[in-house]
Amino acid sequence: MHLRPAALAIASLALLLAPSAAAAPGTSFKRAAASALDSPQTAPATRAAKRTPFVYRVAMPAPHRHEFHLRLRFTELPGDTVTLELPKWNPGAYRLTDAHRNVRAVVARPLTTDGGDPEAHLPVAKLDENSWLVEHGGADFELEYRVYCGSYTGISGCYLDDQMGFFNGVMLFLYAVGHKQRPIELEVSDIPGGRGAEVVTGLPIRARARSSTPRFWADNYDTLVDSPVHAGEVETVSFELGGKPIRAVLSAPGAWEADALRDDLRKITETTAAVFGPLNTALPFHDYTIIDHVQPGARGGLEHLNSTVIGV
Repeated sequence: MHLRPAALAIASLALLLAPSAAAAPGTSFKRAAASALDSPQTAPATRAAKRTPFVYRVAMPAPHRHEFHLRLRFTELPGDTVTLELPKWNPGAYRLTDAHRNVRAVVARPLTTDGGDPEAHLPVAKLDENSWLVEHGGADFELEYRVYCGSYTGISGCYLDDQMGFFNGVMLFLYAVGHKQRPIELEVSDIPGGRGAEVVTGLPIRARARSSTPRFWADNYDTLVDSPVHAGEVETVSFELGGKPIRAVLSAPGAWEADALRDDLRKITETTAAVFGPLNTALPFHDYTIIDHVQPGARGGLEHLNSTVIGV
């Protein structure tokens, strides 16, 4: 596929310096920028780091089945029951989702340290189309389920095949109602695409497991789902703007020149940032990731907290 560097750069930067999709309606750009500058995009905030995070694991062991395998670990929840819910919204998309239709085989298991029955289940009741009630009895537990993403519906959805896995968090991740402020550690494994495959997201890396599986950090659920994830082989162009790293990641190879694309991106970002003032105050992020989907049917763009997904 032939890609004109200038055209791609312009498309990418159309959303780069937009106010964060996480900002509340009516929030000014300055307030959104100040909030984003204080956000935990490069390291966990101290207060959140002291709280025990929920652990969300996403695996893609059989991409030909187009199913993401989810294991969500919930700990230190008060009471005997908790409602888990899948959002009906996607940050910045301004339309309802139907992700609940693709959730399969929801099972809850207690977490034990004494070698208890590994096949033990906790009662799970479906309350409505996107909510489940788990009777955990005050115990820590893990929720397992699968999400089918077999059709590429664009930059606001999710998709999995032998070449790539991509998802917006609201298409996959349930949250514990009343506990959205708990920090979350995200682990992504069994990614498709071969030896050169990698995981790309705006979330900061917290640590690597023994298997070299990257683990990412989100200060809360809203930050998690405002950070889409792409997994697979990619081509990357990187540079700095005002001392902050910027990277453009393309999901497929094309007839484009890295140096030309980098130069165009740098020129456009510098010019755009100058509209908002000096570089040390104009950029509402610590780092920025542009995910370009290079494939048929990909179009549009969707901005997020410190990343953008664009169909080329």
